[in-house]
Amino acid sequence: MKNGFCFYKATPEKALFDYFYFKKDFVFDEEYLNELRINRENVDIKRLEKLVKKYKSKKMQKIFTFIKNTL
Repeated sequence: MKNGFCFYKATPEKALFDYFYFKKDFVFDEEYLNELRINRENVDIKRLEKLVKKYKSKKMQKIFTFIKNTL
């Protein structure tokens, strides 16, 4: 709690999920993912997969499959 407000810090997986979920155009390109400089050691692919399944978004399912096969 800070200044009377309660806040939560997102996990790396949730932050990544939100970034791609709210981004209008995802580029299915390995170079694009490399330019994002995702720290692979901080992202648990199983946790990311759970989020994708939880929200049942077809867009995120496609993006997750690409990320899983690329990272």
